[in-house]
Amino acid sequence: MTENGKALTEINESLKEYLQKGFNVPGSIIFTKIVDFMQPSIRVVTIDTNLKQNEIYPINGGKYGFGRPAIQKFVDAGRIELKLPPDAIRVEKGKGVARYTAKVIGERYELDGSPKRLEDAKPYDLIIREEEMMMKYEEKVEKEHPKWSEKQKMDWVTKCVKKIMIEKHKFAAESAITGAQARVVQKLLGLKPAYTLEELKKPFVVVAVTPVVDMKDPDIKKMVTAHMLGIRETLYPHAMGMPSYHPCVTETIGVSDIGPESDQVDETIPISGESAASNIISFRTAAEDFDDYPRNVKENILRKLITDSAAADNLVNMKDEELVDLFMRLKAA
Repeated sequence: MTENGKALTEINESLKEYLQKGFNVPGSIIFTKIVDFMQPSIRVVTIDTNLKQNEIYPINGGKYGFGRPAIQKFVDAGRIELKLPPDAIRVEKGKGVARYTAKVIGERYELDGSPKRLEDAKPYDLIIREEEMMMKYEEKVEKEHPKWSEKQKMDWVTKCVKKIMIEKHKFAAESAITGAQARVVQKLLGLKPAYTLEELKKPFVVVAVTPVVDMKDPDIKKMVTAHMLGIRETLYPHAMGMPSYHPCVTETIGVSDIGPESDQVDETIPISGESAASNIISFRTAAEDFDDYPRNVKENILRKLITDSAAADNLVNMKDEELVDLFMRLKAA
């Protein structure tokens, strides 16, 4: 049996065993092919069901969605790269409208080696959020303070909701992006949008693959490093990157969806991915692993980022920790 045949058998047997144990195994459960240049791996993701850890949040019907910490676990396990496109955020504000819509792109390799690219969007409607908060606190005050006067109840509800909505307005763009990221990750890995608490207590099994290349070849090493750091266009502005595919899913909220523009919407503001990313804590990327790469690879990357030739020539005299510090400063600039 070939190495690929052994790997295929091991993966299928492992998935069968995980299913028998009651684990969550999203996506395909039987694989028939592994290409020569791909290395498969199985990772187990456990979700903390303590709501204080913010890995899950309640949804109607006794089900729960994934919060940012849980999404990050799936991103790492599934070897997913998330990106913000140029038109990442759209803001709609006006009479009766306060909505942020975020768009996110996700990429990963399928088990057969083909790159998969998916784009999705998520609206975050502040008007609806405020209505939900009002209903929640109106029920709460009736239950906890039934003897209060109607004015006392309304004042308390208004104060509580106002405090919460200030935070929701402040982080509306981030919330929309997190929602879009969750949609992309769920679809790339075959996850359901919501699970019961009992389902979430069972670990999730994620299969991922990474390219296996000859890292002894200097050119190949540069290309792989550049891809992992997310700066292919910086190093190779004319090189062919991952093939471009039409988005599988696209959801945007247009003016026609919420009523006549003259009556409903006073302002629609597109925010570029660069502008949005400057104020948003994104998922971790391989850039944080810059220090793990060979000295010559570090220098080659920095030479492409530095415009001052004298400074580029001085790289050979710098210590490794100085190279890492310089790289992080250049990326943050």
